[in-house]
Amino acid sequence: MKTIYFAGGCFWGMEAFMKKLPGVAETTAGYANGRTENPTYQEVCSNTTGHAETVKVVYDPEQISLELLLKAFFKVVDPTELNRQGGDVGEQYRNGIYYVEVEDRPVIEAAIEKEKQKYANPVVTECMPLACFYDAEEYHQDYLDKNPAGYCHINLLDADEFIADPLCGALRLAAAGNQIDFAGSREVRFVMEEVYHRMNGTLAVDNSGQLFEDLKDAKSVLYIGDNCGEIVLDKLFIEEIRKQYPDLSVTYGVRGEPIVNDVTILDARMTGMERVAEVIENGSGALGTVLSDTSLQFRNVFEKADVIISKEQGNFESLSECTDKNIYHLMMVKCERIAGILKAPVGELICCHGVR
Repeated sequence: MKTIYFAGGCFWGMEAFMKKLPGVAETTAGYANGRTENPTYQEVCSNTTGHAETVKVVYDPEQISLELLLKAFFKVVDPTELNRQGGDVGEQYRNGIYYVEVEDRPVIEAAIEKEKQKYANPVVTECMPLACFYDAEEYHQDYLDKNPAGYCHINLLDADEFIADPLCGALRLAAAGNQIDFAGSREVRFVMEEVYHRMNGTLAVDNSGQLFEDLKDAKSVLYIGDNCGEIVLDKLFIEEIRKQYPDLSVTYGVRGEPIVNDVTILDARMTGMERVAEVIENGSGALGTVLSDTSLQFRNVFEKADVIISKEQGNFESLSECTDKNIYHLMMVKCERIAGILKAPVGELICCHGVR
């Protein structure tokens, strides 16, 4: 987890807004970078303490990046307003970003520079190390949860822009699709209802933020498929990947011959997978991906891939020894053994980097 501090007017609205963002684990309203110790709300409002109403944000960088948090912050703050936001005026309502890790400073400064290009007036957002932070009184914490009709200078619906990420949604849908199994006894309509229900939930292990960061720098991706019934959802995910990273070369790996219900090249062609990725057979009829049993062509693609996305438990187990490769496993946990390895309950969805 990492921590950053945002000052942007009344902390009631800023805290409520930040809480809505995916990847934000904890928020605290408080007073930052002032001259006095343990100030009260009344003292801060007297303009004698130098403190700014500030929200401490603890977030998971594997789910949301600092860059995206900064983008969200500037969505609801006017960076040209000095000592005010909306109808609130005073030194405590200045806008600023206070960091605790020095490596965050250039990221913040770059975001501020971008904002300067948008405005004719000077941008006055502070970028400073955190000097001090004191929790505000209890009645200020989660204020708008306790008082839904309370004052808020921020449009909380603006958070939806950062929640409705099509790439994240496509990843969750592909993970949820891992429960599709034509060898099972349940009716397809019940399976699909569960897929769509799960895609709106969270991942028990979520390294998707790290995956998306790796895709930014990657030139080639190998996506290893699994069940034939879920490949249309794999295709949707690959389509979103290509939209976000148009220069990326994507290869989709399938089984070399039919085995149980695993995807073959014929299945891939029927879904139009070749329109979004190069499709290759792995040369093997084994369950999972046993590299020693695959073709030379497949092994060459595997070795050269900058990022590998692997579906299903069979691939997870057979590739668990490949610790030198940048592999992300996308699947549903289906047995107690895998649940124990991943420390995730059976039935949960995961996007895991390597084997934890």
